[in-house]
Amino acid sequence: MSKHAPLVQEPAPPTHSIGVRTPLVDGVEKVTGRARYTADLQPGPALVGAIGRSTVAHARIRCIDKSAALALPGVHAVITGEDFHAAYGVIPISQNEWPLARGKVRYRGEPLFAVAADDQATAMAALAAVRVELEELPAYFSAAAARAEGAVALHEDRPGNLERRVEQEFGDVEAGFAAADLVLARRFECAEIAHGQLELNTTIAQWEPEAQRLTVHSVTQVPYYLHLTLAQTLGLDPSQVRVVKPFVGGGFGHRVEPLNFEMVTAALARACGGRSSWNSRARKSSSRTADVRTARSS
Repeated sequence: MSKHAPLVQEPAPPTHSIGVRTPLVDGVEKVTGRARYTADLQPGPALVGAIGRSTVAHARIRCIDKSAALALPGVHAVITGEDFHAAYGVIPISQNEWPLARGKVRYRGEPLFAVAADDQATAMAALAAVRVELEELPAYFSAAAARAEGAVALHEDRPGNLERRVEQEFGDVEAGFAAADLVLARRFECAEIAHGQLELNTTIAQWEPEAQRLTVHSVTQVPYYLHLTLAQTLGLDPSQVRVVKPFVGGGFGHRVEPLNFEMVTAALARACGGRSSWNSRARKSSSRTADVRTARSS
């Protein structure tokens, strides 16, 4: 027989959350100003960059000539969709989006190329110096028009402009309509909306050419998802990529997926390699307008 009495664990006190104030664990850092967001991080002296975007809604990319931009003094890199290893997407069935358009542009404002230069004026000059030749294609602005017979496919492997077709039937639908007291059909349309987070989109990427290693600080709310997507689009092993998520100033759904400026920033940092380390920052002021800042530290 044991010489010690069995341990008796007292039941935990009941917890109540309804009607009880719950402290915000990171509230003190935010209200005191101690919280550091991505834009608060100091990557050092920065190269200024810009993203060139499509002015049309649908077109085939015939040529992006960056030679004149690269010849400008103070321009360090010009990248296009050809600088990426693979496409990505929000869900596994739609891995058909490129960080910078490749082959075609599919919406007005889609990123086409990005530049990095010593200062804002040089970056803007480089942006203007890139020559883009587009073969404009029909654009459709309603589902009915896109689904109409003969409509040009947005993606060649998606006939009928359908991402995926799923048909499910449960019970006798027609009999249900016939027996209903009222059958009401309405069409609803709403305007485009944008998420209203206060923090602008910002990414800082550091590429270490000797170690072939990438470190990214970003406003993302899905660091593991971003980690996998950076490796996928840049052709890196996941072990070569590290993602750090500082405080995030809101998202409301906007930052629950990898975003193209995060991959563009990382690609710019790598394209400007050859030094001990490079940091790249992308700042996006709206859903379709962005500039990129690349920083160098030694």
